[in-house]
Amino acid sequence: SPFLCSPKGRRHHCNPSRRGVEENQAGSRRRATLGIASYWEPQGASMANGTPRSSVLPQIIVAVVIALAVGGTSPWWWKELHRERNVPTTPVVNPSTPSNPVRPASTPESERPAPAVEIGGPIEVRCVLTPMVISPGGASELLIQATSTQNTPVSSANVKVGAGGGMFTSSGGITVVGTTAADGSFRTVWRSPDPATQRYGFNVSVVKPGFDEGENDCTVTVQ
Repeated sequence: SPFLCSPKGRRHHCNPSRRGVEENQAGSRRRATLGIASYWEPQGASMANGTPRSSVLPQIIVAVVIALAVGGTSPWWWKELHRERNVPTTPVVNPSTPSNPVRPASTPESERPAPAVEIGGPIEVRCVLTPMVISPGGASELLIQATSTQNTPVSSANVKVGAGGGMFTSSGGITVVGTTAADGSFRTVWRSPDPATQRYGFNVSVVKPGFDEGENDCTVTVQ
């Protein structure tokens, strides 16, 4: 029963039960819905083929009112509609192409070292003996230095040295050939015969493509 009644004096005192309250609330919502539907029903609507012609707008409003009366919230499709519209878009960035590539710093032309350029012309040849005085059977080192007219070393030049006697230790004869180093120098050792004469002379020749041949002479004393 929707009411709980208990005798109290001559009259029955009745209190509504919880079930009765829920049924009354549901009935109120149904009456409100029917009232709104009847309010929006167009006056004088005619019947066509047994189907009343009504407006679409009242049907939508009735559906929304029913959803609000029953659940107290918006319909389920309302959140789904706004969720699709509010999806954030993230820009796609290609990782293989940097937005701001770093370029290596280049050296200004004024700070780059100028390449070493050998200048043609005659080759200047110096011949130095150490020591310049030796005893019979002794040895002396010859230093040959080849430079250009601009006093720059002439490297990779062909050198030929000939002696008037004795022998060069590297060749075992009175003639030796070689090539100048990066600093334009060439070294060799000569040994005096025993017995020996008082002096021995050396003739030096230096040649290189693009240069004029350079020559010089030097002498060692034996005593």
